[in-house]
Amino acid sequence: MKNIRTYLLTAALVITLAASACSSQKESSGELTEGSLTPVSTIETEEQAPQSAPLETEANQQTPASTDATTKEAAFTVDDKRNAVVYVKQTIEEITVYSEPSTDSSVVTTLTSITENEGPRVFLATDVAALNSGWIKVALPIRPNGSQGWIQQEDVQIFDNEYRIEINRANHQLKLLKNGEVEQTHTVAIGVGDTPTPVGTFYTIELLQDPEGATSAYGPFAFGLSGFSETLQNFNGGNGVIGIHGTNDPSSIGKNVSHGCVRLPNDVITAMADEVPLGTPVVIT
Repeated sequence: MKNIRTYLLTAALVITLAASACSSQKESSGELTEGSLTPVSTIETEEQAPQSAPLETEANQQTPASTDATTKEAAFTVDDKRNAVVYVKQTIEEITVYSEPSTDSSVVTTLTSITENEGPRVFLATDVAALNSGWIKVALPIRPNGSQGWIQQEDVQIFDNEYRIEINRANHQLKLLKNGEVEQTHTVAIGVGDTPTPVGTFYTIELLQDPEGATSAYGPFAFGLSGFSETLQNFNGGNGVIGIHGTNDPSSIGKNVSHGCVRLPNDVITAMADEVPLGTPVVIT
């Protein structure tokens, strides 16, 4: 697939992570405000939608998943080597998610094709075995954590993804895997006390950049995830979404200090921002 140009959105935006469960209890002065983060990639046309990575590099381009792709037979389990990322076509305004692979079934939710941060709407496929029937089962970026539903294949484009992130809370460890092989291992900070980092399978829904860089409480980049805090229904006016981001407090790495988000050293999150595509599964144990 040809290279796709990405760019920083210059308009000020209210972003999901600005009121998320990310801030440390030691960072009360570092709360984010309107427009403090901007999406790294946005889309203008349908041709740009099937973008494999948040930043433009040749190695990050995805290839279409074959129609016979499958996932493991289990509830919300993705393949440990490769997975399918689903981009909503920009020719539609919204996509309807059903409880079963039928338009006669109940509607789980309806989501716009472009996110509130002007980025592409992305899902992680959890069961693509039904592709030939015209339906795809996907993980949803809504409460409760682990929500899934069925969407019609004609409304989306499907791409193969070779990346996967695994986070072990007990060891404060993040592993980045490529084709099932561990490529990187890093120490992270996680949630503290009654605001723990939630356990489950999530996926990266957007990549945001903070113009303050290393001085920001979020560091230079933040991946928004599809999961939410299990203890905070609301946080600073937001809905408690969790993320993976940098930090302005390197001493916090390896500790339980956040309201649920996962922190990485700034050089690590910067490198990941240039490599990890949207839709990458994030398994937290």
